[in-house]
Amino acid sequence: AVSGPSERLAAAALALARREKILARTRRLLREHYPVVRQWVSRHAGRLTHIAPRAGAIAWVGMPGVNTAEFCDELRDRHGVLLVPGEQFALPSYVRVGFGYEAEKLRAALARVDALLTQAVQRP
Repeated sequence: AVSGPSERLAAAALALARREKILARTRRLLREHYPVVRQWVSRHAGRLTHIAPRAGAIAWVGMPGVNTAEFCDELRDRHGVLLVPGEQFALPSYVRVGFGYEAEKLRAALARVDALLTQAVQRP
C-alpha cells in the first residue's frame, strides 16, 4: 500500500501545471537517449537483438547464447553496471536496459557492457 505522504507527493507532481513539465522532460530524455541504445545494439548486429520500448525508458536486449543471470551478476560486481536479467521476467537470454538518465553515463555503462560481452561470447 502506498503511504499517505507518497500519495500527496504524487498528486502534487501530477497536478496539471507540473504534469506537462514532467512529461515534456521525460519525452525529451526518451527521444535523446533511446537512439544511444539502438545504435549500440546495431554495432553488435548478429550478436544482439532488441525489443524497442513502446513507452518508457526500458529496452529489452537479447543476448543469444549468453547466460544473462550470470552476465548481469558479473557486470554488477566487477564493472559497476546494473542490468536486469530477463530470467526475472520470463525472458531468458534478454537483459532489461534502462536509459532514462544522463546520456554520457549511459554511453559509459554500455562501453563497460561491451567489454564483458566480448568476454562472454568468447567463453566456451
